Amino acid sequence: MKITLSIIKDFINISKSCKDISHLLTLAGIEVDKIENETPPFSGVVSVKVVDVQKHPKADKLVIAQVFDGKENHQVVCGASNCRSGIITAFAKDKATLKDENDNIIEIKKTKIRDIETSGMLCSAKELRLFEESDKIIELDCDLNLGIDLSYLSTPIFEISLTPNLGHLLNGLGLARELAAITKNKINMPSLDLNENPDLKNKIDISLEDKRCSRYCTRIIENILIEDSPFWLKNELEACGFRSINNVVDVLNYVMLKFGQPLHAYDLDKIEGNRISICSNPDEIKFVSLDKNERLIPKNAIIIKDEKKIITIAGIIGSKSTEVDKNTKRIIIESAFFDPIPIRKTSKSLGLKTESSMRFEKSIDPNMVQIAIDYAAQLIAKLSKKQVSISKKNDVKKSSFDRKKITLRFNRVKKILGTNISESEIEEIFNRLEFNILQKNDEAILIEIPTYRNDINEEIDLIEEVARIYGYNNLTKVNPYFRNSSVTHSKAFLFEKRLHSYLRNSSLQEIKTCDLISPKLSETALINFDRNSLISVKHYKSIDQSILRPTLLPSLLEVVQFNHARKNFDIQAYEISKIHFKENDKYIERSVLSTILSGKRNPHLWDKSNFDVNFYDLKGMLENILSAALNKSYKFKNSSFKDFYPFKQAALLIEDQEFGVIGEVHPNVLNQFDIKKRVFFSEININFLIDHSKDLISFSNFSDQPCSQRDFTISLNEREEAQKIFDIVEKFKSTILENIFLLDIFKSPENKNNLTFRFIYRDKNRTISNEEIETEHTQITKEIIKQLEK
Repeated sequence: MKITLSIIKDFINISKSCKDISHLLTLAGIEVDKIENETPPFSGVVSVKVVDVQKHPKADKLVIAQVFDGKENHQVVCGASNCRSGIITAFAKDKATLKDENDNIIEIKKTKIRDIETSGMLCSAKELRLFEESDKIIELDCDLNLGIDLSYLSTPIFEISLTPNLGHLLNGLGLARELAAITKNKINMPSLDLNENPDLKNKIDISLEDKRCSRYCTRIIENILIEDSPFWLKNELEACGFRSINNVVDVLNYVMLKFGQPLHAYDLDKIEGNRISICSNPDEIKFVSLDKNERLIPKNAIIIKDEKKIITIAGIIGSKSTEVDKNTKRIIIESAFFDPIPIRKTSKSLGLKTESSMRFEKSIDPNMVQIAIDYAAQLIAKLSKKQVSISKKNDVKKSSFDRKKITLRFNRVKKILGTNISESEIEEIFNRLEFNILQKNDEAILIEIPTYRNDINEEIDLIEEVARIYGYNNLTKVNPYFRNSSVTHSKAFLFEKRLHSYLRNSSLQEIKTCDLISPKLSETALINFDRNSLISVKHYKSIDQSILRPTLLPSLLEVVQFNHARKNFDIQAYEISKIHFKENDKYIERSVLSTILSGKRNPHLWDKSNFDVNFYDLKGMLENILSAALNKSYKFKNSSFKDFYPFKQAALLIEDQEFGVIGEVHPNVLNQFDIKKRVFFSEININFLIDHSKDLISFSNFSDQPCSQRDFTISLNEREEAQKIFDIVEKFKSTILENIFLLDIFKSPENKNNLTFRFIYRDKNRTISNEEIETEHTQITKEIIKQLEK
């Protein structure tokens, strides 16, 4: 939010510098991001009157103006389209200085333009860095004294960041109240002297049909003249980021900036009938708003209607059909209090956030409704060149707006803030904040909260107010000390930490996805789950996030789809997260590790032998990780999950208990995600791994005894598992066999697989003879053949 110092000073007499004010507000929890125009960006610029204008003899777009500064005349060459006799404007004299957009100083000098002498420069608002209007020179108020220094026009502007609970500070009055409390100053409300016309009746009836509008106030103003706003008003609005429209709209925006109460005006002659209704719409309705856009008002929004049409989306934007324009003679001003929640919902649904909706969303002061409309009517009358007639207020409300009452305990304040602040100081702070103290005893006080402080709801909020105004820097500083917890880390936490390290060392990148998926994605999730195992969210906000995923597969495939759509085909990633499913009417939550591979094995390798990843790349990664993490041996076994490619998948087992799956994702599944490349996926139950994890990692010396190798080739049917060989060898329990691994596979013409295994023999304590190795190897191979023939 932007606010000028001049608006704040309308309510408080404060002589501190801008930096001091910024420091005070920031220490009170109101963050000032930036101060613009802390010092005027120009000097030597005075007010002058244009007394004569002649065409430039050598340039069609230039004129020669004679201007008078109250003492002497000056000749100026000017190119602005609005340079004409009679206007009061800004004149940068010889040796005056201006600043450009990059803060570079420009000095004005007497010179000649197309052979005509110019003694200075007539300035636009942009050149003086007041606002963005750049093609015209400034037109100042016609009653402004001549020759005065115009540096006062460049009022300092505070850019302030506010948290959502501080809606009461979105105006000059709210900030002035804070400064008054901090500096022990007083608030001065501007005088109100409103001349109502008793003969002008407010003939518009108000019907509050929607309880979400609890107050609605109107005034009628007749005999009004719509024109441009005076320069001072335009300057204030533009400095705060508002666009000047006309004198009526600008006054309403200016009052909103001062008091925080949004206002709206209608052309009374465009209102059909004698009734305005505040109600809700049962169906979606098309609506043309003031910005000329056709919008679709969502169901159950608060709307304001006359007897035939919608004239406003309440609290957000008005209708083009009742716009105040140059032909308007009579207006009706509205000031209302709406429930913040429906305003926020409608604003979000429309994708439209206005200055009005922003304030209603944060909740406003219901008792400011009538005050703001009175000030607006008074200012419109004051600025009007004609004698206007103002009707009495029509103020309709559902109920009175009672103030909240909260008890504050003195001991609680001292305990929370850790300082010995006296009871009298606490009372003084709330008096400075304009909170009423209703009751008091030795232990506590009962405080009545002003209606504009909707952020105060509990005792702890009052304690925060004490801390802010007392000053965080004044609180007793205690040296912090460290106390170690007697509770050790859980085994699951430590194991996951190790697992992350193993995965990163395998060049896998960690990703995070949402736990919730759509019903469509849940079809992909049924790897080893049936439909009854899915858990639906009861009160979901979006159908795309309505089911708790029983596997990470659909989420990781979405990641692959997202990357492939952006030409990133090389993915090697993992995610550790939780899955949820039902099993025998019990709700199960399980931690899992999922990995996914796609694309090139070595993404940045130029060699032609850089192949795509395959099933065995993922299998090898998992073997390395599991071997480091587990204290038991594991096996891969053929599986038949429908989301995986047949015969390119496996289940992982320890002692015949399944704890994971691995495989190539089936093309039918990939087609659902429009993925054209092969994708390999695995998912492992981390809870199971923890039960069989290594508690300690032991190290041993390499044996200094030599090893001996033997190869053995055997033919197996195409669908027979190589795991059978490993199982037979494991049961043989050789004392000198150190390792066995699959060396090669050759497919014969008879559709058989010829598998070559390599056996490594070694005794750690002695050198074994060749005869001993041959004897052992022969016995093992005979046992393999014998078992396979059964």
